[in-house]
Amino acid sequence: MSITRASWMVTVRCMSAEANVQVTDAWTGRDLLEGRLVASPCHPRALMTLCEGLALWHGLPLCVAVSADADAQRCFEQIFYGDGLVEPRSPLVTLEPRPPRQPRARRGRAPGELRKFRLAEDDR
Repeated sequence: MSITRASWMVTVRCMSAEANVQVTDAWTGRDLLEGRLVASPCHPRALMTLCEGLALWHGLPLCVAVSADADAQRCFEQIFYGDGLVEPRSPLVTLEPRPPRQPRARRGRAPGELRKFRLAEDDR
């Protein structure tokens, strides 16, 4: 009997002051891990080692989606390249660059805002 495991989806989003790490189970869509890390780790391979640990825990190699905001280039270089000291290579982890996430546009008003709007109309 063989057991097929769904892979974990790992995303790392670099921002100017921090890096967000999220691990989601691809099969269930549940978040397994969320973390907010400082933008300057104390070791050049810290994030790669964290991702390698996740791959070991899961028992499968991981593909990590990586994005950086426009103002986070320095953060990205520190986290993944140790400011040029290391090359982010691992047999357990593949880095996949992604464009930065665009903020979602607001669709209409929030329920509380509608209530205020209605109350203002009733006063007329």
